[in-house]
Amino acid sequence: MEPIDESETGNWFDLVRKGVKTPTFANTGWSAMGTVANGMVGAVSSAILARFLGIADFGTLVLVISILNLVSELADFGLGSAIVKFGAPALEQRNPERFHLVASLVFRLKLLLGAAVLLVAVLFVGPIVSSVFGHMDDQVKWYFQLSLVAAGLTIVGSIQLPIFQAHRSFRTLAIVISSRYILKLVLLLGAMAVVTQWSVEIGVWLEIASAVAFVVFGFSLTPVRKLSLGLRDAKLQREVLRFNRWISLQQIITLFGGRADVFFLGGFSDANALGLYGAASKIAGVIQLAASSYYSALLPEFSAATSSAEMSHRRRSSLGVGVLLIVAIGIAALCAEPVSVLLFGEEYREAGTILQVMSIGLAFHVLAHPFMAVLFASNRSALLPIVSGISMGVFIFCNVLLVPEYGPIGAAAAFSAGGCATFLMALGCSKKGKGPVAAVDERTDSNSATLTD
Repeated sequence: MEPIDESETGNWFDLVRKGVKTPTFANTGWSAMGTVANGMVGAVSSAILARFLGIADFGTLVLVISILNLVSELADFGLGSAIVKFGAPALEQRNPERFHLVASLVFRLKLLLGAAVLLVAVLFVGPIVSSVFGHMDDQVKWYFQLSLVAAGLTIVGSIQLPIFQAHRSFRTLAIVISSRYILKLVLLLGAMAVVTQWSVEIGVWLEIASAVAFVVFGFSLTPVRKLSLGLRDAKLQREVLRFNRWISLQQIITLFGGRADVFFLGGFSDANALGLYGAASKIAGVIQLAASSYYSALLPEFSAATSSAEMSHRRRSSLGVGVLLIVAIGIAALCAEPVSVLLFGEEYREAGTILQVMSIGLAFHVLAHPFMAVLFASNRSALLPIVSGISMGVFIFCNVLLVPEYGPIGAAAAFSAGGCATFLMALGCSKKGKGPVAAVDERTDSNSATLTD
């Protein structure tokens, strides 16, 4: 553990210099590299499939994969975060039995929830597809049902991701996630040489094969070789479920409210505005994913803190990484116009201006990450959905106010207003209420759980 220097002050350059020497910098780097690489590999795979399938079949495949991803996300509902929250302190205290108990408990809960979600999907995907997409034939329903195989594999394999995160093995985490996308691309390139008649079903089978690779790589590289379905601890289970309900609520708010900008643009503007905003959002999405790697790296670091002084020290040390990310966002904003033209064509030049406005919100999200991580790690997770809910309210209100008058620029401004609200709310909530030391003391006391098998 690094020594705690309470006199640690300095200018922005000092923050950056110290920040690059912390584990947060390396972990953020590995996670960001994996995220960006996966995005690029995924874009290449999508481009190949789009050319071979044609517009109609490719659109069907995109819809099938979107529902597959939604089912996988619904089967998690924040349970993976509990491994980081309760497992990272156990690892810091060199208590592998406690970590094994936490991971096994979450694994059992995740399998139960995943089975329930898959059962509902099997029963209702067919009727939903028929009612919403009545023009599609029974073959398309088969594609949806077949994709649930990939969803099930993803649910099982995803249990390993927070385990790597809690161990701060972000390099291995990047390898496991990348294995899925790389195998999919390799199989796709191989199929180009032998397949003469392309169909949506080929795309679904590629998703299944890549999900198998995800499971195999995850369980072969995991630091936890055995997860028991029999380990139980009633007190810990209550703590996990109490913590998880707030994380789940936060995910629901983000999942269903995060695309309000597209909805309002589609309703209040025209297709051209939606296309420009969509192009800017694609670039912003890659930047946001890379920036979210910073938050992923902070969670186990902060959760493992055992005192108020150490929590404050880790938060200060992390600021230098945040400064670097904001500088990178600023550089991306300066290059937004030529990058938009290079990627999408001359007619998308205005998307660069939209991206520049969105970059303000991206910077505010980075500033908010350390304070959101403090709430996560200090037993104040109930405040997370409040922060997300109020921020989403600001986001939606600004969309209603600005989009009818300013179109995609208004939607970009609403995005930035939501990011600013997230930062201000996270900052305010982290400064009030129970301090980190009391929360950490409570958490340490709770680590005396008994193992029963």
